[in-house]
Amino acid sequence: MPVTEQVQPDGKFPTTPFPNPEEPGAMDLAFAKARAVGADLIIATDPDADRLALGIPVKGGFARLAGDEVGLLLAHEMASRASTKGTFANSIVSSSALKRVAEQNGLAYEQTLTGFKWIMRVPNLSFGYEEALGYSVDPSHTPDKDGISAALMALSIADRLSQTGTSLEEHLESLKKKYGYRPTAQVSVRVENQAMVAAILERLSESPPTQLQGHSIEVEDLSKPAGQLPPTDGLKLHLANGDWVILRPSGTEPKFKAYLETTEENLESLKSEVLKLLV
Repeated sequence: MPVTEQVQPDGKFPTTPFPNPEEPGAMDLAFAKARAVGADLIIATDPDADRLALGIPVKGGFARLAGDEVGLLLAHEMASRASTKGTFANSIVSSSALKRVAEQNGLAYEQTLTGFKWIMRVPNLSFGYEEALGYSVDPSHTPDKDGISAALMALSIADRLSQTGTSLEEHLESLKKKYGYRPTAQVSVRVENQAMVAAILERLSESPPTQLQGHSIEVEDLSKPAGQLPPTDGLKLHLANGDWVILRPSGTEPKFKAYLETTEENLESLKSEVLKLLV
């Protein structure tokens, strides 16, 4: 059932603050429609349909799943199919759970730099995604992120679950427990120019933090990688408790970004602490 106000194409995108389902407010009309008709699932894409967002019923309304949550749903579906061979891949700023999905299902795993071009370069790729709502569920036919094929798979999952009386929320919770999923998040600061971005990177590189939330840190300089990843600007902080934080400049705008993974209970606290590192 379509969102009536958004059926007809309009390049000015008057019904949303920004035409990307990642952005706050972009799915508000879809949420309202879903509440009105009692929908079980919301499917949303960006204008060129290479990104996919899913919305599901939750207590008090509807919520958009995080990119890593959708990635977990699709990855488990792919891994459960006997025909799936090859390698699963995601970016360094995406959930570590994908590696466990691959390992538990006898599949190879590879981590890449941020950007879908890197994921698509993985040899023998069978499934790839990044947390920014980009998914490749059929790389042999669609050699890039594709919201349409990913949406079809999501619909297939939802349809099968509905026949057993299981909700997507319940299914997702079981997968999180099975694969040890922990949420990821991003914080950032916008500055006036790229010179200020470079100054933040220089400060952090010359004097990286030694602890966060009372946990010691092992600092990985991404510009001098020890593994197979190509060099890139930024740092990865490995906390002693298993959390990680990546600090990196934006490649497209005057912003400095931080990505992190931790427990649900600690998410907001760690975001606050990491933001202090950037300012």
